[in-house]
Order: sequence, then C-alpha cells, then structure tokens
Amino acid sequence: MKRGHVPIRQCIACRSRHPKTELIRFQVRGDGAEMSLTGGETSGRGCYLCCREQCIERGLKKERLARALRRDIVYLPSQEEVLARLV
Repeated sequence: MKRGHVPIRQCIACRSRHPKTELIRFQVRGDGAEMSLTGGETSGRGCYLCCREQCIERGLKKERLARALRRDIVYLPSQEEVLARLV
C-alpha cells in the first residue's frame, strides 16, 4: 500500500469532498472550459466535479463554472460529451 498525502478536492455541484483521483477536473483553456480526466498534473485554474450524473448536470451550468474558474466561459462541454468520456 502506498503511503503519503492524498489530495482532497471539493465538488462544485454538491460541495462534498473526495480524493482528487475520483473527480473530473475542468480547467480554463482560452475562452472556454476543458474537461480533464487525467491523474497527471496540469497547471492553471481548475475546478472539480463528482462523477455522479446529477453533479455533472448541475455543475455544467455556465454561471457555476464561470464562478469556480473566475472567468467568463464561452465554450462548455455538453453533458453528453462528459458522460461519454467517463465510460
């Protein structure tokens, strides 16, 4: 078993806390939000969503992502795109 620190992040939809590896990361790319399912490190402002369908639906609202990312968001991935990438 691996020892050490496990980063904990908060879902912007349900506000529950989970290990970083169990969440979907969204980050700022130009004028839109891009989804990242990687466990690797990417730099820049980001926010996290649970993998539950209701959290994805609630979290993909433009106002919620714009507030979490502290930017005006022009492009958002659709709920279908996000769910397709999870499978």
